[in-house]
Amino acid sequence: MTFAVLRALHTIIADALDDIQRVYGPDSFTVPQGSSFSVQEREGKNSPYASPPPTPSTSKHSNHLDFPSLDTPYDPADPAEQLTAHPTVVVAINQIVAAAGQMAAIVQTPFLSLCDASMGVRHFPLGYDAS
Repeated sequence: MTFAVLRALHTIIADALDDIQRVYGPDSFTVPQGSSFSVQEREGKNSPYASPPPTPSTSKHSNHLDFPSLDTPYDPADPAEQLTAHPTVVVAINQIVAAAGQMAAIVQTPFLSLCDASMGVRHFPLGYDAS
């Protein structure tokens, strides 16, 4: 039974990733008018940062955005960052966070779960207000 639950959670994550990838796909975005955003910047070719190198998931297609990376500085004007507020992306991110949290709860040893709980580690979905 546990393997069936883990596989169902895996499927939820995979489906959510597919939803995000569709939003970031070639026909789903437009670069805001007046933006200095270019294909070279999107692919990191003119980036002032020499490290880290582009990740293997970086798209080589000129009309495809990649999901923002933690390895790059946050730029609110970046179209990839702006798409994280797209309703489909928000729902998919919440599904990934919830499914990953449930998966971690299933596979993590009870002692480590207690350690996380005692240290106040909380995993809230995007948009959740803990106050």
